[in-house]
Amino acid sequence: MELLSTNAGQVFDHERIYDAVWGLEFVTVPVLSILEAAVLSIAACLAVTCFPLEKIAKMNIVDSIEAVE
Repeated sequence: MELLSTNAGQVFDHERIYDAVWGLEFVTVPVLSILEAAVLSIAACLAVTCFPLEKIAKMNIVDSIEAVE
């Protein structure tokens, strides 16, 4: 990055410094990818918790308490 100005008598080029420090580039947010990842993670969490809970629900109360401990 070149800080010295091409203008005589001016030590720093304020425009270049401003662009270097505050020059943000906005990009599009990948909404589809975020939504896809959220749906897959929710599906994975439900699959992981539903199958063991289904097995425990089929047991009687005493066996299900012993299985949790």
